[in-house]
Amino acid sequence: LFRVAGLVRLTRLIRKYKALEELRLVVQGLAESFQTLAWTVILTAVFIYISAVLLTKQIGHNISIYGNYKKLSGGWDHEEYFGTVGRSMYTLLQAMTLDSWSSKIARHTIANQWYMTGFWVLFLLISTFGIMNIVVSVIVELMLTASQNNEKRLKVRADRARRAELESIKEIFMAGDEDNSMSLDLNEFMAAIQRPE
Repeated sequence: LFRVAGLVRLTRLIRKYKALEELRLVVQGLAESFQTLAWTVILTAVFIYISAVLLTKQIGHNISIYGNYKKLSGGWDHEEYFGTVGRSMYTLLQAMTLDSWSSKIARHTIANQWYMTGFWVLFLLISTFGIMNIVVSVIVELMLTASQNNEKRLKVRADRARRAELESIKEIFMAGDEDNSMSLDLNEFMAAIQRPE
């Protein structure tokens, strides 16, 4: 509850200071992209879950291929990475972020099952280069939209200020026009300068 109040205060502070306009645009872009990001996270979780079920069956429970591989590989344990669906999901999340996926995971699976090369290529194309690029593009597009909206808002403010200045200049000239001819001659202008009210 205190964190939410702190975020509200931070938002008010950002709106108050013009120097923090870019930060406000970033926060606004992230807030507007939250729903799309939430659906992307759900899509990613479903994709990782389906892939984890497949790998748990193909690698984690495949004793005939990986039974003696722990001794041959110097300690790589297929059950540690793919023994359960949860472990497989965690391993796939590691592979999706490209964190040591090649040396710790893919090399060992491809060494025992060459056809897993196709799985890893397809998985990385869809997850890392597909879904993660969608996340980045959604955030960038919404920030660009927020920036354009901000520019429109600033233009409207500048137009209002220009109209107000023109109106005040018009009032000054109307006050100086003594004969109501809708034009100032030199004598009316000099008289208006002498009266600074």
